[in-house]
Amino acid sequence: MFRSIKDLISYPIDAVDGKVGKVENALFDDRYWRLRYVVADTETWLPGKKVLLSPAHLKALETGWVGNSFPTDLSKSQIEDSPDLKTDAPVSHQYEEEYAKYYQLPMYWVDPYVYGSATGPAYVPQ
Repeated sequence: MFRSIKDLISYPIDAVDGKVGKVENALFDDRYWRLRYVVADTETWLPGKKVLLSPAHLKALETGWVGNSFPTDLSKSQIEDSPDLKTDAPVSHQYEEEYAKYYQLPMYWVDPYVYGSATGPAYVPQ
């Protein structure tokens, strides 16, 4: 089902231990038309900080649309300590490598078939 990204702007985002902010934007892979990251504005919790959240960490992504919020499987400290996002420049592969390493996610561009028909990165426990 197609959804407008405008519909999720301002949805609250929750860590496992409390609210972290709201959806400010989303980043898509324009080649495969997949949601790569949700941009979270951490508002008053971490003023001025924006963080990327992979769909791999958004619990029940489809029900988030219905429930008007996005719970994550991350703690506030994990989000706070995530790699700093430079909002004045495009997200580089170097940043994505740092992000993937921090969250122990596969790098989606290594194998174009790694995600199958999923909307986001797959997580394979080691």
